[in-house]
Amino acid sequence: MNSIRPFPQYTFTHFLLLFPRRTIGLVPRSNAKTLNLYIMKTVKTLISLCIAAGLCYSCSSDDDGGGETLSTQELLTMGTWYQESRTPGSYSACEKKSAVSFTPNGTATLAFHEDNNGSCEAQPTISANYTITGDDLTITAAGQTLKVTLKSVTKELLTLLDENGATLIFDKTSG
Repeated sequence: MNSIRPFPQYTFTHFLLLFPRRTIGLVPRSNAKTLNLYIMKTVKTLISLCIAAGLCYSCSSDDDGGGETLSTQELLTMGTWYQESRTPGSYSACEKKSAVSFTPNGTATLAFHEDNNGSCEAQPTISANYTITGDDLTITAAGQTLKVTLKSVTKELLTLLDENGATLIFDKTSG
């Protein structure tokens, strides 16, 4: 009677040794040690490639909140904006302490500082209303209206163009 012999338990190394090198494109099958070194080198290379691919994917340039685009109003209301520069002209160190804060409900608080005989004095804050229509920002306070054009707004920098053609730059740093 023919007895059925169970299939022998071969390892991956045994499997590779069964085929000629030209069939599977591996290193010479001179001994198991050489083959094991080749397999380890191949595994290390594959792991290194996987790690490198993972790092490239995770270090993308849109790490600023998942690529979410914020509206102009959302950017305006992200804190207090301080006067930084004016072209043509300039602001004094005291005037650079002047600021505006926008709220999501369409109100704003204006806080001005003025040089008065060599001392920097804070002026009373002014409550205002504002609207945004396209690139136009209109601020109304104490019966006066100021219309400016929003040239750009980011999380850190606000650039406006006033009615006289002056460029006004605001940032998040006082002074």
